[in-house]
Amino acid sequence: MKPKELWVKAAVKLANEIKPDVILLLTDNVEEYELLSREKLNAPLIVSTTSKNVSSSVKNSLTLIAHSPNLKSDVEHSLALAMNKRRVKEGDIALCLSFDKGCFNLYLCKVSKESLRDTIYEFIRKTKIKPKVFEAVLNIALEIGREGREGRLIGTAFLIGDSDKVLKNSRQMILNPFKGHRKKERMITNSEIKETIKELAQLEGVFVLSGDGILRAAGRFLNVDTSSIDIPHGLGTRHVVVAAMTSISNAVGITVSQSGGIVRIFHKGKIVFTIDPQRRTFLSS
Repeated sequence: MKPKELWVKAAVKLANEIKPDVILLLTDNVEEYELLSREKLNAPLIVSTTSKNVSSSVKNSLTLIAHSPNLKSDVEHSLALAMNKRRVKEGDIALCLSFDKGCFNLYLCKVSKESLRDTIYEFIRKTKIKPKVFEAVLNIALEIGREGREGRLIGTAFLIGDSDKVLKNSRQMILNPFKGHRKKERMITNSEIKETIKELAQLEGVFVLSGDGILRAAGRFLNVDTSSIDIPHGLGTRHVVVAAMTSISNAVGITVSQSGGIVRIFHKGKIVFTIDPQRRTFLSS
């Protein structure tokens, strides 16, 4: 019997003894899911993944934005997402399984809002931005950071929510390409608009969106005081002005760095999350 098969058998035996409320498998490998799904399980199986291949192959899956630096953080991000999607509830016992870098991991935990409060999914839930809107913008930012445009890396930025205040404290650098179009044509969740955004991302200025996902402007110059902003040295003007705008408004900022494609999320003038789009991992901010 292969090591992974032995691991699955051990996990199932443990699950039968513990009787958890849910079994959470963290994997980017379809084979690992198939091995576990063949077994007779006494609890619902949820698969957490960053892989589009796995998420399209597994019905009861959660698609993570990125991996965290360690298993505990990955589990917390997964359970926060599962709670937001009503797959688990506070107090549930979760048996969490993963295979990573030659190590088989079994992690037992109790779902607690307290332990999940610092995850990106809890952060989204506490804003006035619709989760699908936030995820749509973030996924576009990650694609830009990973792929660039026309063979070169580009930098860009998005401000989501409190759009009236953002527009009041900014001005157009170019004619607004979204002005005059119907709302449904300007929805960030409309997959047909993605390539347009990637093309416009090559221009100077930021994108401005309402909390419900309507693209209100592109190529926007932010008129904000940056003197009190304290973010790591080495980050360019784009990051500083986005941070400043989030400090005077309820908007959430997302930036893509031209050097390396790193994606950063800003709120209340601070960097709250940093993601490496190449490795799809959270970095320490």
